[in-house]
Amino acid sequence: MKRIVPVIIVFVMQVFFTACNSRSLQSQYSVLEKQTVFVENSTVVKAARCAQLGVEGTPDCKILLESLPDIYSRSTGSGTFINRNGKITVLTVEHVCSGSDVPNLIERDEFMVEVKQEIKLKIASGNFVSFGKVIKADKEKDLCLIELDEQPNNARVAHVALFPARKGSKVYYAGAPYGMMSNEFMMYFEGNYSGPHEGSDIFSLPCAPGASGSSIRNEHGMIVSIVQKVHSKFNHVCFGASTQSIRDFLSN
Repeated sequence: MKRIVPVIIVFVMQVFFTACNSRSLQSQYSVLEKQTVFVENSTVVKAARCAQLGVEGTPDCKILLESLPDIYSRSTGSGTFINRNGKITVLTVEHVCSGSDVPNLIERDEFMVEVKQEIKLKIASGNFVSFGKVIKADKEKDLCLIELDEQPNNARVAHVALFPARKGSKVYYAGAPYGMMSNEFMMYFEGNYSGPHEGSDIFSLPCAPGASGSSIRNEHGMIVSIVQKVHSKFNHVCFGASTQSIRDFLSN
């Protein structure tokens, strides 16, 4: 009987801590659902102007402009609701906000064609859907801030941490790898902070295209980084912006 009592106590403690951890994860997940957004970029590339030997409006140029088709592209990413000057905005990465990688001017033989891009950014979170426009972007830091056409009613905003994560500490994020996100489910991943490297932070986290723009959180739910790219040969090595670069981007 003396041995049974300690065994029962240990068993009860294990059940208690398992239940607490489960509730904590569910609470974490619930908060992320209200803060994480799906970002869809629809870009149209059009031939806008044509010049032949420096002269615009020639018959050949008009025929060329009419024959050149519009080019459509679509890409997806993730983002996070944050408060910016009293409004809910979306923090993500610049390469999710930007258009196709095409030159603004194409020269061929005696023709010169000016190319323009029209970008539409669609933001979705649960049942909330709105379009938005870029109000700030930094290509070098790969960060972007999107202003929404409509404000969500029940969204929760995330906050950027004052200090970076501690090396080896637990981190997590929610996002849309390969566009996988809907109002019925959201992908959630956990890992660890490995340390800084050449201006970026490195995480042992599973990442994939579409997760770009997801905010990486510390144990307190604060943003310490943003998913920017994944190692080309190992998708559990994730690169992200440093905490300080995010704070500098938002404050400048």
